[in-house]
Amino acid sequence: MPSLSGAVAWLNSPPLTAEALKGKVVLVDFWTYSCINCLRASLMSGRGREYKDQGLVVIGVHAPEFAFEKNIDNVKKAVSDLKIGYPVAIDNDYAIWRAFSNQYWPAHYFIDVEAVSAPPFRRKRL
Repeated sequence: MPSLSGAVAWLNSPPLTAEALKGKVVLVDFWTYSCINCLRASLMSGRGREYKDQGLVVIGVHAPEFAFEKNIDNVKKAVSDLKIGYPVAIDNDYAIWRAFSNQYWPAHYFIDVEAVSAPPFRRKRL
């Protein structure tokens, strides 16, 4: 699993690491709060709650498309308004974005138990 380091802040959680996620199934959700397609995909919040007891860990990565989306207070408001309870990394410098070789919003990466602990990461389209 690529590194989750480089976030300028974390919401709903202390900073998470790939090491701490060993043995878990992880869904990484790249989004930005003014993207209509990201908002439509915000059902991830419900999926995170629905499958949490079965071991699914949902991690949001907020990567801004526009300068105003870098404001952490704006992101906090969006997280609250959308009732997102899972951890959200604020990736204003695109460190996590680059680690995943991500190219668009929204983007979702499912990482299974073995992939979390076995480098290298290979990007697969769903």
